[in-house]
Parts: sequence; C-alpha cells; structure tokens
Amino acid sequence: MALNGRLVAKVKSGRTHAAKGRHRQAWRELDLRQVGKRARQAVNCAVLSYGDVREFFLRKPCRAVDRLQLGLQGGNGRSVAVAIAWVEMPSSGTARELRRLVDTHGTGNVIAKTAAALGEPNVRYAGQHYHSDLRGRTVAIAEAEKLDGAVSDGELEAVARIAAAFPAP
Repeated sequence: MALNGRLVAKVKSGRTHAAKGRHRQAWRELDLRQVGKRARQAVNCAVLSYGDVREFFLRKPCRAVDRLQLGLQGGNGRSVAVAIAWVEMPSSGTARELRRLVDTHGTGNVIAKTAAALGEPNVRYAGQHYHSDLRGRTVAIAEAEKLDGAVSDGELEAVARIAAAFPAP
C-alpha cells in the first residue's frame, strides 16, 4: 500500500527512532502511545509457523525467534494491536530466502502472539498491514490490526513499517 506524503515523513522519522530502540518516540510520530507489551523467545520456528513457511523451517531450521505483541492507543479512541517477530537464521542467505517467502501473500507466516495477551482475544492478523525488514541473518516481520476507533489502512501500514524497524528485545 502506498502511503500519503504526510505518513511517509512520519514513518521515516518513526523508523529512525525504532531502529535505536526508542519505542515512545517512534510511536509518537503517529500520535500513538504504547499501552501493553508481551514478549516471548523460542527456538523452534516450525512449531510457531504455518503454511509454506512451516515447511521452510522444517528444511531450514531457524536459530531463534523472538515475538512481541504491543497495544497502541491514540486520540479519539484509536487503538491498534501490532505483532512483531524477529527470526534469526543460520546465514544471511537463508534469511533472504525466508523474507522472500513471508513477503509472498498466502504462503504462511510466523504465528503472532495472541492479542488475548493484551486483553483483545478477537483480533486476527490478516496480513493486510504487514512489513518485513532484513538485517543480516535476522528477518523482522510486523503486522498491525485495528482494535478500535477510526484507524485508516495507511496508519496501519505505517505502524507495521515502524514496528519492523525495532531491534529484537
């Protein structure tokens, strides 16, 4: 999805803050604040994935995966859930292969931590507001979904783009 000019600048600034681990400043660019956070680390990526992505991990196991679930709130009752997974692969080559696969809609993904961890059990990540980043052997995968209020598709895309820039916890 293409972002409008206003959001492009906010995403750029937000990603700069995110890359430095500055959560509060990153979300402030979109007039949001973080209200909840849950993290978990695992080793077996195949168990935490589905579809072709799961098959990929059965052939080429990951080294580790960190998952983070965030709740974000803004003015006018806007609220967003965002799930981020950082998958560490054995090499930069397998990381590139994984990113190509997860960036192809309909091939599966790493399972997001449930939004029930944030008190939102009915949220389903559909992959429509999605972004990935590649950093060496690590693939960062982020998805955002509206929880409440007037949140545009562009804003959800911006949240996913910023979220993918965060370093692993």
